[in-house]
Amino acid sequence: MSEQTTPDETPPETPPVEPSFEEKVVKVLREVLPDFLKEAQPEPEPTTPSKPRSLRQEESDMEHLVEKVLGKLKAAEPPPPAAKPEPVVETPPGPPPRKKRISAAMWGE
Repeated sequence: MSEQTTPDETPPETPPVEPSFEEKVVKVLREVLPDFLKEAQPEPEPTTPSKPRSLRQEESDMEHLVEKVLGKLKAAEPPPPAAKPEPVVETPPGPPPRKKRISAAMWGE
């Protein structure tokens, strides 16, 4: 019996290769937000004025913008309901003044 029995020669099991985390993220983003991964267009460089603006000018501009926004908000909200005038309650006059009080007030008695 010179024959040797060898176990089944199977290649060692390798775990399935999983994509890296970044690849998973890219895949999910492509499914969910297809426009997200498009090539970013270079933003145009902001144009700088020839003369820098003063703080007073900046403040004036900001004040103007705030007033504009507040005006729009005020115009958008409905007018307040008209206030109902409260009925005027007349109080009856008290008893007539006593003669002694009047004479004391007049003559200082």
